[in-house]
Amino acid sequence: MANLGIPGEVSPLEKSDLKSSQEEGNTDGEIIIRKIKSFLKRKTYPIQNKN
Repeated sequence: MANLGIPGEVSPLEKSDLKSSQEEGNTDGEIIIRKIKSFLKRKTYPIQNKN
């Protein structure tokens, strides 16, 4: 989901976005989770599928 994106709303996750940072709030895992959450918020899915 993180690398799919939504045209005009969510840019796809690119390899260059992941920098192996150890900075709190900016690790690769946190970047991926934010991208997935953003994708799911903008897609139209029934509420039970988002939980």
